[in-house]
Amino acid sequence: MKQDALSIKQINNFQKQQYEDYERNSANSLLKKYTSILEKFKNKNNLKILDVGGASGYFAQALLDYFDNGGGGGWGINIFVVDYVMYDTWKTNNGKITFIESSVEKLRELFTHETFDIIFANRVFHHFVGKTWKDTIKGIYQITGSITGLLKNDGCFCITDYFYDGYFFDTSASRIIYAFTSCKIPILVSIFRKIEAKSAGVGVCFLSKKMWLRLFESHGLIVDNLYEGYKCKKSLRMIIYGIFLLLKNLQEDNVMILKKSV
Repeated sequence: MKQDALSIKQINNFQKQQYEDYERNSANSLLKKYTSILEKFKNKNNLKILDVGGASGYFAQALLDYFDNGGGGGWGINIFVVDYVMYDTWKTNNGKITFIESSVEKLRELFTHETFDIIFANRVFHHFVGKTWKDTIKGIYQITGSITGLLKNDGCFCITDYFYDGYFFDTSASRIIYAFTSCKIPILVSIFRKIEAKSAGVGVCFLSKKMWLRLFESHGLIVDNLYEGYKCKKSLRMIIYGIFLLLKNLQEDNVMILKKSV
């Protein structure tokens, strides 16, 4: 059955600058989270890596440095970065990384005859937002299917993202946060940005831990390793967030290592 065309919203300039600054300072620390995976593939010849939503490319450069500077004994590495937005940093790379300005919906069109050993999606899934929350969830499922299709049978799909677990019913926080951040009323956008909602005016869709696991199961993906990240403490700020967002639990930078169930 033919799938409906997706329409993922593009980030704004405010978000773009925020993410570039953040990635510049966090690329190496993120790389360390994947040490076990990188060790596994360090001697593989013709290693192919895809970074979905790779933004400024700092993480891709950290990967290249790792394999070029003694991290890999194999021969040949190809790194591809796909992002909807072109960053100025792309122009300063040494040519060993292929940057592609394209939407994530077009992955299967971009790589019709290629598969990858490792696919990364670092802090990007919550930006795959559509016109409504339901459209967003549908799009996330379709995108996951496309990525799974590009993964080699013995490859690894690596995700770093958040867990937003809701009160009363599992998806409550996800729905409410999407509704607030996708609102386009200027005064509300300004208010949400002041409380650190970088995606205000565009939208963001965080998933709960249960939602992530259901997503993986639906595409035949097995969680090989799950490293749960920092769990936010019950500060006054978190209590207020919990009340307004029906947020029971928030964990940042959870690392999920996935394999195909073949």
